[in-house]
Amino acid sequence: DQVYLINLDRRQDRLEYFKKQFDRFNVEYKRISAFDGKNITEPVPKGKHNWPRVYWNNNALGLVRTMNHIIKDAIENNYQKIVIFEDDNDFDENFLQLFNKYMEQVPSDWELIKITAGIFSNPEYINDNIFRISRSNGTFAMVINCTLFERILEVTNQENGPLDDMFNWLNAKTYMFYPGIAIPMNTFSDITG
Repeated sequence: DQVYLINLDRRQDRLEYFKKQFDRFNVEYKRISAFDGKNITEPVPKGKHNWPRVYWNNNALGLVRTMNHIIKDAIENNYQKIVIFEDDNDFDENFLQLFNKYMEQVPSDWELIKITAGIFSNPEYINDNIFRISRSNGTFAMVINCTLFERILEVTNQENGPLDDMFNWLNAKTYMFYPGIAIPMNTFSDITG
């Protein structure tokens, strides 16, 4: 129903790079001005675990707040499913065709689909393009079903850990595309440096 792009106002370079790549697919998207960790002045909550500061810091908290904002927008607009991209992905040249092909192969019970995933665990083969996974790192590119919106709000409101860990805590019916069709760029991370 809606495609979102997460982009920091100060990262116009990434916005331009995303536009250059994604505009060729002729898909409309809504740019979300990400909460910038550089503007968060209160201390980061301790969190559920004792994460190293490289993973749980003001920038990671900004991403959690940005996701919370996106989910509220999706609920307000009564969206049934949303696609979210961070601004640092490279897209397969056949992204749109592959996305549609893979979506047709995902089991109907899906709640979360990782268009690409970092490290993941317990992969269960569904077919040549779809695996069910229990955990993964990264929130680079994903599809979220409305059945998960309220649970995402609940965990993001707590602000007690990195976003990818919060998604793991949901115990959602999570699938991933294989191979990934949006790959995170090997560049500077605004969260980990």
